[in-house]
Amino acid sequence: MIAVVARLHLSQLFNRIKLVVTNPKLCWDTIASESATPRDLIGSLLLPLLLLGAACTILGLQVFGVHITYLGTWHPPLFEQIVDRLVRVVATIGTVFLCSMALKNLATNLGGRNDMNRAFSLLAHSMIPAALSSIFAVIPLLGRGSFLFLAVFSIYVLYQGCSKMLDIPDNQRITFVVSAVAVMILFSTVFAWLSWFVWSSTPPGTLVM
Repeated sequence: MIAVVARLHLSQLFNRIKLVVTNPKLCWDTIASESATPRDLIGSLLLPLLLLGAACTILGLQVFGVHITYLGTWHPPLFEQIVDRLVRVVATIGTVFLCSMALKNLATNLGGRNDMNRAFSLLAHSMIPAALSSIFAVIPLLGRGSFLFLAVFSIYVLYQGCSKMLDIPDNQRITFVVSAVAVMILFSTVFAWLSWFVWSSTPPGTLVM
């Protein structure tokens, strides 16, 4: 029964990824017709996508390691990797939630719609391409090589969806997208700094099962 449910969720996740990646402009007609809440999207989209990316990244680092010039290849401790990736998953979800709160208010200032559910859905679906780089990181070189392209693709998806999801006027779409990216970078930097602060006080190899 558990296996059947898992396959169903993976199938739904794959179909949603396919919808956004292959049709970044028209996919918003389908997404805008839905009434998903942040809780729904965390459970059905964000958490499975981020956990899959975390698992692929961990696997890639365990198999291929990290090449350090003059020192060879280093394989990070598995348990520390798991903890680190889980922290990143939680931080990413928190970033999307906080950014959604900011962007729904920004939408109002730009003549758009103040709607938390739709703002969260807009950001959650827009980040799908960027999140794929973590899945591709099962081969680390592929993950690093694809990140910039997929990040730009995510911005394009956000640009296409902001009018349909939050009624942003066409002449304000660029302003909205630039502001959205700036807010995402700001919150991501704050969470990254907090994570670094915690890890910097934890010597490598001290986290063991």
